[in-house]
Amino acid sequence: MGFLSPFTSVPLLRSKVILRPSTPHDLDQLITNINSIAAEQIYLQTTTFTSDAVWDAAIREGDNPRTGQLVLLPIVNDKAIGYLRIFPGNYGERNRHVGSIGLGLLPEYRGKGIGSSLMSHALQWAPSAGFEKLEAQIIATNYPSRRLFAKFNFVVEGLRRCQLKIRDELVDELVVALLLRSEASFHCLKSFQNLTLEGV
Repeated sequence: MGFLSPFTSVPLLRSKVILRPSTPHDLDQLITNINSIAAEQIYLQTTTFTSDAVWDAAIREGDNPRTGQLVLLPIVNDKAIGYLRIFPGNYGERNRHVGSIGLGLLPEYRGKGIGSSLMSHALQWAPSAGFEKLEAQIIATNYPSRRLFAKFNFVVEGLRRCQLKIRDELVDELVVALLLRSEASFHCLKSFQNLTLEGV
């Protein structure tokens, strides 16, 4: 268990919202929720979701800074109404310091500050898991997500043009990221203004 208490109250709705790490019992509800969000075809890259070994392990542990996995659930009336997840990079130690973050909420719970509460908890948790950077891939037309990530000082690091086809329309994808410590401490930073494939 990481820094999170098992239950954190968020007084945002008439019904109290509880933020807690996932447990194995949440798997079916989480799959249902993600597929419901995916069916809207405007917020997630996938159109259908099935759990895999990575998700299974993350959901089982819920909050494990040692492995860099977090699945955080907002609960209303004992029901999960969304999720936030952070997974470590998949190149071993080469990018273990980079966390991939994603989140979603059922429609009736959007615009009530729950996403911001999830993000605040994630940003507090991430350094305890050894992350130095968080990144996300966002559909360019997903303006609520763009506003949320901008609110927490994420910046656009890349644009993948015509990356997705949504309802027969080609849509761009944004890669956004947040450095979790001072930029001055990152020796890898360079200006991207004149960066080309031929060199800098």
